[in-house]
Amino acid sequence: MQALRKQQAASGRTCGQNPRPFVVSQLPCRRSTQQRHVQCSISRREGLASIALAPVLLSAGAAVAEPVAGQTLQYVDPTDSFQLTLPANWQQAEAMIEGNKSYQGASGARRTIAWYPADGPADETNVTLTITNTSAEFTKLGSFGNVFAFGTNLVNSMDRSFLLRVRGNNPNPDEPIQIAKLLDAAESRGMYYVEYSVEKQPGPKRHLYSMVALAYNGRYNRLYTLTAQCLEDQVETAEPVLKAVLKSFLPPAGVA
Repeated sequence: MQALRKQQAASGRTCGQNPRPFVVSQLPCRRSTQQRHVQCSISRREGLASIALAPVLLSAGAAVAEPVAGQTLQYVDPTDSFQLTLPANWQQAEAMIEGNKSYQGASGARRTIAWYPADGPADETNVTLTITNTSAEFTKLGSFGNVFAFGTNLVNSMDRSFLLRVRGNNPNPDEPIQIAKLLDAAESRGMYYVEYSVEKQPGPKRHLYSMVALAYNGRYNRLYTLTAQCLEDQVETAEPVLKAVLKSFLPPAGVA
């Protein structure tokens, strides 16, 4: 997080400009026709893992005021053909996050873009978009299950509350335990909407909102996961801004 901050400070750029990508690691995708869908694909489990990763790159941030006319700008991405509207003073960072090393090509890395307030802690309030290639048989979101099953699987992948019941057998009783709870799951504009909370005791509780879409970027089918988050005690002030960003999100149309 500090590295991302330093990079943005050095460039002096906000999300309204074109920042130089911050590359953590990047795995080349092999382009042969026969291998493309095999080497640039993910399983259902990898898809859920990419969603859980979004809050890890940047956690939530300082509360921000609700934007008014003239305080927002539209971001249009030339690579993956999505667009969304953001507060004009937010900054942007981008990384390629290394995935499962047993995979080759694009499936082994996920493009992640983060936006956060320039005047507050980026690890408290932010919006992240994670983009992952999918295998050829995933032609609709229903391939991942219905929205409730999808949300339940997502939250269960992060929840470790069962350890509270067996703490007596825990060799590290002082180790923080992460608790995740599903708050809402619904379909909206052809996308999945999932709202949930994550708390790593004794740390603060975080409130997260995710929009998930499956779309074709002109080369591959991609799983787009837009996650907005803030600290639980900042929901009242941050939620209008975060939900406005989610509502503005437009992935590319159609699936190949």
